[in-house]
Amino acid sequence: MGPLPPAWLVDVSNVDFASRAEAGALSKLSGKELKSFLYHKKEVLTGNKKELVGRVMEITDGSSGGGGGGGGGG
Repeated sequence: MGPLPPAWLVDVSNVDFASRAEAGALSKLSGKELKSFLYHKKEVLTGNKKELVGRVMEITDGSSGGGGGGGGGG
């Protein structure tokens, strides 16, 4: 059996991240929800909410593995 999942992990199976991204509503999700989505996608979980939203948008954009590098950081 593998390690236990993080305590903050929440069920996001009922959240349509792609639709929320198109509607610009990702920022209305909690940090736990954003991190849970990224956790299941095996993506980086660190950063502030704006960075998490950006990461989720990149994933839901449909351009998997499209490179492009991070945003303007700063």
